[in-house]
Amino acid sequence: MKTFSLAPVALFAYARPDHLRRTLDALSKNRLAEQTIVRMYCDGAKNSKDWKFVDETRAVARSASGFAQVEIIERENNLGVAENIIQGVGETIAKYWKVIVVEDDIETAPAFLEWMNAALAHYEDNPRVWHVTGWTYPVDLGVPGDAFFWRVMNCWGWGTWADRWQYFRRDVEMGRDWSDEKRRRFNLDGAHDFHRQLRLNRIGRIRTWAIFWYATIFENDWLCLNPTHSLVKNIGLDGSGVHCTGDESLAGILDWRTAPSLDFSSVPVEESRIVCERIARWYRETQGITLKRIIAKLRKFFGV
Repeated sequence: MKTFSLAPVALFAYARPDHLRRTLDALSKNRLAEQTIVRMYCDGAKNSKDWKFVDETRAVARSASGFAQVEIIERENNLGVAENIIQGVGETIAKYWKVIVVEDDIETAPAFLEWMNAALAHYEDNPRVWHVTGWTYPVDLGVPGDAFFWRVMNCWGWGTWADRWQYFRRDVEMGRDWSDEKRRRFNLDGAHDFHRQLRLNRIGRIRTWAIFWYATIFENDWLCLNPTHSLVKNIGLDGSGVHCTGDESLAGILDWRTAPSLDFSSVPVEESRIVCERIARWYRETQGITLKRIIAKLRKFFGV
């Protein structure tokens, strides 16, 4: 099924009015904003204390302007981040076939919507491409051009199509029976323990959705498209998010300088080995630095 209309944006919000305001402001400055439908899914409060912030967030949502159309879905009860996103993506993609997903802590560069729509149009009929994102790691990737493919799914400003999303399942048994080699590959060749998120979901310690989308893509050897320079910045790594706290080294640096090329014809539809190696090295180096800092703080605290 080939479509040429612009993808709608499904935007998910909870109780962070200032973050949502910044997200909407940046999104409205995108060059395709006036032609884009935005559907905002505002979750209900977890408790009576949060209703004040939920109401303030919904007021920000209602004031949104600069888009072709704004639809606001206000949840009566608290679904939680994972369920709100799973339901909202499913509803939007059933109606519009494709979707661009943004949460209320994602600041986008002006070329973000152009990049996402061009990629979704170009790869719609390519059976190996299942996920497109506007974010990438703050790493010198060492590859030419403005895009690359690899195995890992990133969920900070992303998009997909209905015929791919239909395979998504939040199955807590996923990954349980993987071989050591398969688990290692899922963990970016042992550089970062993504598999731990599957285990924590299985035992009920956390309830997330994105790791299951990555696992679905990974199990089927499908590919994810990323830009070589980030068009997205996470502004929620300040302790305000449910699952993202503290590590601002991952936030990303927006590429405001020039618009990326929207011609994907020269991008090989295969995993970039050098990108995997460089991001794996970045994980090992930054995690090592973090561990060293923790040990140094403990030594200072205990006077050893």
